[in-house]
Amino acid sequence: MTTIRFIFAIISKVTVLCAQWLRVGDLKEFKRVDEVLSRIPNIPAWYTPLLKDIYDIDDYVYTMDGKLGRIIDKLTSQYGYRAYKIHFLDDNDADISEDYYPAQYFKRIQPKQELYDMCFKAQPEFKKLYDANPDEEQLKSCLDTSIKMLWNLGLKNRLLNKS
Repeated sequence: MTTIRFIFAIISKVTVLCAQWLRVGDLKEFKRVDEVLSRIPNIPAWYTPLLKDIYDIDDYVYTMDGKLGRIIDKLTSQYGYRAYKIHFLDDNDADISEDYYPAQYFKRIQPKQELYDMCFKAQPEFKKLYDANPDEEQLKSCLDTSIKMLWNLGLKNRLLNKS
């Protein structure tokens, strides 16, 4: 059943994109197909990032080749393909600190908001300090260091072996 849904979703997206590209005026039937697709239960699969924008700026991610990073920008082409600029947190062999990746070549470790909530719940005093003087850059730096430490203590092996 999942394969049928995937094929249906791909055909629908291609049809809608072609209609937009050809500037077809009446898209009622195409929009109806999108409505049907939106009712299909959200089952995360390997193709989900191709069809939906599931990542946000500042989400912590890892690439399929084992690089740890944080999303700092996202682009969508005129054809609907998404690319995300990832700031790498770990020391990789190439001296590249940032690069664009298509959505299917990385996975999320933790959404930004959930990570913030976990930190604030674990350390209520930190929440009070942050509320009194919100410094987003300092918080990102702190979280970058913490995630990097966890990555090196075994999170990397756990996630890469799970993938």
